[in-house]
Amino acid sequence: MSTIRTIVRHAVAAALLVAPALAAAQGPASTGTVTDGVNDLAWQVSVNSGAFFNAFLVDPRPGVWEANSPGNYQWIGAARSGSQQGGVPDGAARFAYTYRTTFLGTDLASVTFRCAVDNVVRSITLNGVTVDASCGTFHFGALGTLSGINAGLNTLQFATAGDGVTDGLLVDFVAVTTTPEPASLALLATGLLGIGVAVRRRRAA
Repeated sequence: MSTIRTIVRHAVAAALLVAPALAAAQGPASTGTVTDGVNDLAWQVSVNSGAFFNAFLVDPRPGVWEANSPGNYQWIGAARSGSQQGGVPDGAARFAYTYRTTFLGTDLASVTFRCAVDNVVRSITLNGVTVDASCGTFHFGALGTLSGINAGLNTLQFATAGDGVTDGLLVDFVAVTTTPEPASLALLATGLLGIGVAVRRRRAA
């Protein structure tokens, strides 16, 4: 019995080693979730290749846009209104925007996301590599996946374009896939295997 208890303790210890790694693997922040009430502190934006600055929470949200879900995701833009001086509501891509966020990729294998844009998305890149995904117009499109995530700092960018009247971006990271450290997995597997062997021997006796 003492042998089984010892093995169980080792297995629990291994599980506790794995758990912090899983908890730390949060992935990037959805738009509008890290804010001061006006700006998104996790996302920056550049207009027509200008300097980056913290994106704004767009308010009021145009009625044709996907509804916000405060705490989960909200629309962001390069201005509080989402509009730029000189904007004309004709759908022309006269303003180019680059939205970016950074995140640590510790123990992350992939991240699943969905996004919406007004007016169009031109590209999505992770660490300079094009992501094979796109955004829906006004409403969420199909799910996309971020892979090839670095263990250290990662930079995710959405290049969009708009006519300068209520332009914005909405990104929701819906799931992450983690990769626990091999040593922790090995320890956990050894503990579980030991439990199985001990239980089998006890039954045989």
